[in-house]
Amino acid sequence: MAYLITGGKRLYGEVRVQRAKNSVLTLMAASLMIKGKVKIRGCPVISDVITMEKIIKRIGGQTRFTKDGLELDCRNVFTTTLPEKLTGEVRASFFTVGALLTRFKTVTLCRPGGCDIGTRPIDIHLEGLAALGASFSESNGRLGIYANKLKGVNFRLRYPSVGATENLIMAATLADGVTVLDNCAREPEIKDLQAFLNSCGAKISGAGTSKIKIVGVEKLCADVEFTPIADRIEAGTFLLCALSCGGEVQVKGVNYENILPLIEKIKNNTCKIYIENDNINIKSIGRPVSFGSVVTAPYPLFPTDLQPQLSAVACAAQGKTVITETVFDNRFGYAEELCKMGAKMTVAGNVAVIEGTCLFGADVTAKDLRGGAALTIAGLSALGESKLSGVEHLERGYEDLFGKLSSLGASIKRV
Repeated sequence: MAYLITGGKRLYGEVRVQRAKNSVLTLMAASLMIKGKVKIRGCPVISDVITMEKIIKRIGGQTRFTKDGLELDCRNVFTTTLPEKLTGEVRASFFTVGALLTRFKTVTLCRPGGCDIGTRPIDIHLEGLAALGASFSESNGRLGIYANKLKGVNFRLRYPSVGATENLIMAATLADGVTVLDNCAREPEIKDLQAFLNSCGAKISGAGTSKIKIVGVEKLCADVEFTPIADRIEAGTFLLCALSCGGEVQVKGVNYENILPLIEKIKNNTCKIYIENDNINIKSIGRPVSFGSVVTAPYPLFPTDLQPQLSAVACAAQGKTVITETVFDNRFGYAEELCKMGAKMTVAGNVAVIEGTCLFGADVTAKDLRGGAALTIAGLSALGESKLSGVEHLERGYEDLFGKLSSLGASIKRV
């Protein structure tokens, strides 16, 4: 499947943001710890979620999509050996390790997949699990993790990895004693995990700060319904679409504080932004100016997951933008495709220098999720028609992006 995008259309209307992909996938993993029924309200039907659902079903969990969410019941999980093919498709599969290990004392899986945006090692996960009492073996590409007993520990992450923070929280939840994690990731999705597990009987505090305390409990046993936070990356993507194309758009149902670094970057551009409760209104005259220097970093600084989209806007803006990527080592893989559209973007290592120019339509291919979003934005603002292939990457993280953009007046077709 591909998208045909005719650029130059201003965007008008309102769009409601989906529930956060990066929260939902972690909550699905955490459901493996719970001896009860779980409902994740508003769960987006995206391919990463569907893959994660298949993994849970293959090991004995029961799942069902309803009109208002996803229901899970993992009381009868019968194996902790994860299916190799599915595990290789989605990186979030590794988030099941902490949950399965603390409940069943063993887990076997291949190394996780996901977008090709650079090295994403799991060594910080393993260091923390080892500190809690786990041991490891690896054979024929499969990793075995074991723990007769997990015990509370003081552990400092050498980098504030989101996935490692979440895995260690889950592993420590049913461990003996008290665990204190330092130098934790502070993303809003981690606060979601804490709230979800606490609603099931966990004793976790400090999420959203660099230090998290987990008092181990014997079991998690409750029927629970939980509504994850709104997807801040999708919200940011729509704000950048509006900034690039011009028009007036209301992005509904998102906490602006969760994307404050983006708002700070664009509020003094060729647009006006108004905040009304959980709605963000943007009015843009189009053709933005450059963003100066942008550096990605862990939350609460500028998110790496919005870097490609911002780069796409910068390519069509007036002036020079310099973007430094500090989180992933291959996040500029989309640059070559943007250059097919006339972008003047030069990449050297982890730094991209962009001289804004007029983009024109071209045949391009998405190679990863956020790179695909960047190419979509470029197509919306370019002169002429663009054909974007590889849209299956977009569908890993955006629910009905095609429909939402169409509702705002974008000229976009599926082929």
